[in-house]
Amino acid sequence: MMPIRVVAAGFFSLVLLITTVAMGDIVHLKDGSSVQGTLKRTEDGWLVQSDGKSVHVLNSQVDSIELTHSAPATPRAAMERLNSLRHSVEGLSNLTDIIARFQRFVDQSTDPATTIEAKKDLAIWQDRQKQKMVKVGSDWVTAEGRVKLIEQAGQSAEMARQLMKQGRTKEADPLLAEAVAVDPTNATALYLTGLLRYQQEQIVAARKAFEAAAAIVPNHAPSLNNLAVTQWRQKQYVPALSNFDEAMLAAPVDKLILDNVAVALQTLPPELVKNPIAQKVIRHFNEQDQQLAENMARQGMHRLGSLWVSDQDIARWKRDEKDIQDKLDQLAGDFDRSRQRIDQLAQTIADNDGQIHRIEATSVVTDPRTGGQVPTQYPQAYYDLQKANQAAQRERDAEVGKLDQMKKHATDLQNNRPSVKNLAVMRMVGADGSPLRISLPAPATLPVK
Repeated sequence: MMPIRVVAAGFFSLVLLITTVAMGDIVHLKDGSSVQGTLKRTEDGWLVQSDGKSVHVLNSQVDSIELTHSAPATPRAAMERLNSLRHSVEGLSNLTDIIARFQRFVDQSTDPATTIEAKKDLAIWQDRQKQKMVKVGSDWVTAEGRVKLIEQAGQSAEMARQLMKQGRTKEADPLLAEAVAVDPTNATALYLTGLLRYQQEQIVAARKAFEAAAAIVPNHAPSLNNLAVTQWRQKQYVPALSNFDEAMLAAPVDKLILDNVAVALQTLPPELVKNPIAQKVIRHFNEQDQQLAENMARQGMHRLGSLWVSDQDIARWKRDEKDIQDKLDQLAGDFDRSRQRIDQLAQTIADNDGQIHRIEATSVVTDPRTGGQVPTQYPQAYYDLQKANQAAQRERDAEVGKLDQMKKHATDLQNNRPSVKNLAVMRMVGADGSPLRISLPAPATLPVK
């Protein structure tokens, strides 16, 4: 028994062509390599054994299994190999390749019952080739059937578009999945799938869908815009800018696209501002946004950041701003006066404390018998000063409380200042932007539940 070998698939093809003696069964892997040895079935794949060594191969790694002229396999093992071959060709679309694999299996099979089953499969594949059938999704159909299935996929995509416009995304999702499975080149289905995945926060899947749609329908501004939005979410800033630039060129002076670019330029990391692509985007944005601003000005709208505001909004904000500023100015005056009063009260308390200490120091006499100092009765002024300090301290505490209230009031006013709250949110072009629409009969096909 020869050692296990992992070699390039192309090399094995050459060996099989020039020799009739094989050295063990061959498991062709999906990465293009092959493993050769004696096969033993496991729950999740195959154990390839040779020269006392073993390699475990998962079913998901297997492209096909090729029997050689090794020792005859048991009926069970032979059938397992046939089933593995059947599974391995499910993802193939080349009938010539599939037929060659089954023919090789039949030629090398040593179990009569398995050979009969393999010949039945081979006859089915040969008949499909004779009918010039092609693979659409997971089905093999004639050329006429392919056209019909693709038409149905287009209708499913359009129906999904109408459902999405009604907000019925759950109903649209399976229609789109079916349409893409049947026709992976259906740009409408791919575009709408991108929208759905974006709404579901599946950003990577959304990006891939928009990439596919943009590749099928070049210069489609909505696909380019939506692709750029997903790339921006993934912090792929330069590729996003490149697609925004293509979107601007494909649909000049488009408001939604320019608004998204405005957000991008506002949030662009500083280190990328001088990037050549960023500079090109800035140039094209300025050119187009100037024209858009002129168009919007005729409607009384003006750009503030990535938002558009009316003349009435600006006038109202100015009035509100003046009102708040007047209140802040009054608060500032009140605050200064209160601060000064607190300082005055603190000075009064300090002066009074000085007088109290002096009275305490002078209100003593010497006891002639002992020579010690004996306190005398304090004058009324002493008690008046204490009361004055208590009153001053209460007033000072009240003024400090007023300062805290004024600070809070000023903070609230600042937070409520009228301003354009630029949320810097990019927007997708919706279902109406999908490419390649088709006409559907009567909207009765979309009953409202």
